Amino acid sequence: SGLTDALFKLGVCYWNGIGCKKDIPQAGEYFKKAVECEDGINMGEYWFYLGLYYKEIKAEKSEIQKAFTRAKDLGCKKAEEYL
Repeated sequence: SGLTDALFKLGVCYWNGIGCKKDIPQAGEYFKKAVECEDGINMGEYWFYLGLYYKEIKAEKSEIQKAFTRAKDLGCKKAEEYL
């Protein structure tokens, strides 16, 4: 949906500091919200960024693995490098 895509794009803005101060925790919250919606245009990409967020904050390995596996399963080829 448009809302899901907007949540993800807002997360990317916070992740990279585009139009706002870079804020990794805030980006992560938006990535989580986007994957929870489960109806975005590019869910594999959303899961990939959630995996990057988990990796950045040194989350549990199982959470990182889950995010990158889900991203790969949804067609995100970049995720394979992290598995």
